[in-house]
Order: sequence, then C-alpha cells, then structure tokens
Amino acid sequence: MSPGQELVKPEDYAALAMPTEDLAVVIEENLAGQKISEFDLDRVKMPAGGGTSWEVPTLDGTEAVKELEGVIVYWKEGRSFWKEKYSGGSEPPDCSSPDAQFATGDPGVAVPTDEHGRFICAQCPNAEFGTAENDKGEKGRGQACKLQRQLFLLTPKSLLPLVVSLPPSSVAPAKKYMLRLAGFSTPYSSVITKIALTQEKSQGGITYSQATFALGEKLTPEDAEKVREFAAKLRPSLEQVEVRADEVADGGVEV
Repeated sequence: MSPGQELVKPEDYAALAMPTEDLAVVIEENLAGQKISEFDLDRVKMPAGGGTSWEVPTLDGTEAVKELEGVIVYWKEGRSFWKEKYSGGSEPPDCSSPDAQFATGDPGVAVPTDEHGRFICAQCPNAEFGTAENDKGEKGRGQACKLQRQLFLLTPKSLLPLVVSLPPSSVAPAKKYMLRLAGFSTPYSSVITKIALTQEKSQGGITYSQATFALGEKLTPEDAEKVREFAAKLRPSLEQVEVRADEVADGGVEV
C-alpha cells in the first residue's frame, strides 16, 4: 500500500475521535448558545512578498509552518471589489459575492441585476479581465473584482476548521487538485490534503506566493461519513464567511 493510500487513525483528529453529536454539544457549550459567525473561525491567509510559510493561529500564539495538513470539509468561491487601492487593514469590500455569481454592495459601475436586486457578477465590468490595476496604477490582465477561493480545513488539534483564503493566483492550482480527485472518484472530504507554498514571479517581475496541493492519507469510510455529517452541521455558518482585504495578498500581481 502506497503512502497516499494509508488509512488515518480516528484519534489523529480531535473532531473524528468523538461522535458527531458529542462534537455538536462541545461546540454549543463553548459558545454558550451563540451561533458561529463569519468572524469566529481562525483564518490563515497567503503570505505577501513570496513567503513560503503559513502563519497558523494556536493556543500559544502564531506558529510558522511550511505545510498545512488537514481535511477540507467545505470550500466556496466568492468575489470581492474595493474601490480604493488596498493600503493595509481589513476593510470590508465595497461590493462582494458569497458565491461568485450574485453580489451586493456598491460596484461603482452600472451592472445588471436579477429579480432580487443582486448584481450579476458575470455581467459586471469589474469582473472583466484587463480591469485590474497593479502597484503602479496601471491596468493589467487581471480582474478588478477579485475571485477568491476559501477552503475550510479541519486540522488534527482543533474541533473547528481553519479558513484558508486563496487569492486569485492560487485559485487555478486548487481547482486542478479538486478536478484530479474527482477524476479518481475521490471526494475532497475523504482525504488528508497537504497545502504548501512556492515562490513565483509574475511577468512584471513581482514575487508572490502560490499554493500547491498534494494528496495525503485516505480516511476510513466511517471517518469520511463523520466528516460529511460534521460539514453539514457547520455549512450554514461557513457559507457566511467573507474574504477580507488583507487576505488578497496578491491583489496587484498579474500572473
């Protein structure tokens, strides 16, 4: 049996070592009946400047790791648009979409809307390629309205997933990995995924970080089912998590 096919023991992951109903009780007790909001989960963002280490929140502070490892319990894509150039901080976007299809806010341009008054992303000028501005204020090949992918990664020590925010330059590698799993009839929630970082350079000479994906061990059928049940309970909360300005580290990079 190859390393990529070894079965993971349930005790390796805190969330898999207890019954799903017990897990729900622990979460509810710790939150004192409050719902999980988009601001409650720990987040891991792409490092700026071509860094090759992730900064992961822990009980003892932030830990730098070369590779994230865990089970992807859910993922989603969204779009975010800021009228002003990012200058630091975590400003919310002026216009955003939780599903990359329909948006709300102020796009600053005329955009067709659906029957609910939401802007249609596919028909928004800000989503056209060639509308993004680089660090010099010049138009590049990218989109002014950034497409991001958020992965919700269940790690061994935590009962709640990490939010891993991937900027535009890492969306394609993530999609390719998911398609590869699909090609082998393997649900992403049934395997351990390893996410590392490489240093890349854009056509304009800007150094940036890009995520890489590798298959780890497969879960047992029992644990894979437990992950699906766990994800179903958390999904309403995970769908509300939005991308922040400081998580789009390569916003000025044209790749």
